[in-house]
Amino acid sequence: MQEIDRILGLESFSWTDEDEDGLPDVVEEDGMLGLDGHFYYSSTNHDTRYDSTGRFPGYDSDYDTISDGVEMGTMYSIRRADEEHVQICGAYMELSDVPNSQFANLERYIPNNPGEICFVFDVLSDPSNPDTDGDGYRDGHPLEQNPSVSEVFYYGIDRESYCLVEYNGSYYYGSNQRWFYDDLDDPDDDVIRDILGDDYDSESIRLFYMEEGGCGLMSAADLLAYYSIVNPDLSCLYPYNSFNYNNAYYNYLDELSNFISPWDITPQPVEISTPWGTFRGTLGITQHMYMNGLQQYCNNIGVQIEGHTALAWSEDYLSDFIIESYEHNCLPVLYLGGTYLYLYKEDNSAPERCRFHWVNVIGFERDFIEGESYLYIATWGEVRIIKFSDILAVNPSGNINSYRSMMFYFECQSS
Repeated sequence: MQEIDRILGLESFSWTDEDEDGLPDVVEEDGMLGLDGHFYYSSTNHDTRYDSTGRFPGYDSDYDTISDGVEMGTMYSIRRADEEHVQICGAYMELSDVPNSQFANLERYIPNNPGEICFVFDVLSDPSNPDTDGDGYRDGHPLEQNPSVSEVFYYGIDRESYCLVEYNGSYYYGSNQRWFYDDLDDPDDDVIRDILGDDYDSESIRLFYMEEGGCGLMSAADLLAYYSIVNPDLSCLYPYNSFNYNNAYYNYLDELSNFISPWDITPQPVEISTPWGTFRGTLGITQHMYMNGLQQYCNNIGVQIEGHTALAWSEDYLSDFIIESYEHNCLPVLYLGGTYLYLYKEDNSAPERCRFHWVNVIGFERDFIEGESYLYIATWGEVRIIKFSDILAVNPSGNINSYRSMMFYFECQSS
């Protein structure tokens, strides 16, 4: 260290590095200037040692497994020797030679007064932020190739703008087809009975259809409600002042069900036990029923709607299709066909298998580090996640197969 002092002519400068991270403590405390123009700070704590690594706490301020010195990259020392000379990283030269030297990019940092010194860093990552690029991977993650450049990209809507439906005193992310029938085991769940009163029993069969096969109705309802929120010109799509299920949203669903209503959609019936016996069939809404129902509902209230259908099932095509829908301020709609897929929860709890299901795609994440992409969907009153690779696998040929899965987006415009 004394040799460096002699070369740089910095006999009065303290190179003390108590936390052994490769950075002089005085530089860490005063702030470190990056070539990007930002100041960076890191800890010099050396009072105690890590139990597991034996390193000082200040060695790795943000606990991302990379030392502060490594994260700060190359440190350039720039000392103004006199009026005509400068010393850069030990190289003594005339000021006029700097623009044509390997240090040309450091010319702007040369101090004005002789004897002054400036330290500048070619920063690799922020020593005070464990995930500099915000891609979800800590800077020291084995798969993180460049901690300062995100390799995870997210596209989607502003989640706060989606319709939050109040049901039985709680708020949910969109509606839930399971609300069409009260839970007989829950004494507090009497929402539908309160809404229908004496008509509850006579409506039981219709409510059963809605609960078992109403996902398409839920998707369409939440889609149009979302458009009414983000575009004041389309407020007529949802003609109520609140999103309270008891007072408004149920009535909205009831009106929309005149245009989009579930029916037996498969030639391979499945037995479903009901309070009234066994039903054989798969209840749901086909793509044709969904699109025609939207068209009729919108036309009925004076709104023009144009549907766009994905015409291929490849990774590049579907990625572009999803991103295009967001660029048009639209929400992609996904129909999961006859192949079972896992719908994961954001809290990493056990996923659910599902098929013949309509969902709205609120976000699309492309993770080039992990090599996987994810669809964030709204269904059952919450956000779920589907692996994009699982979606692609249902149509391995890359061709559209309406039985397996389909994707759409719809543009609406007031007349």
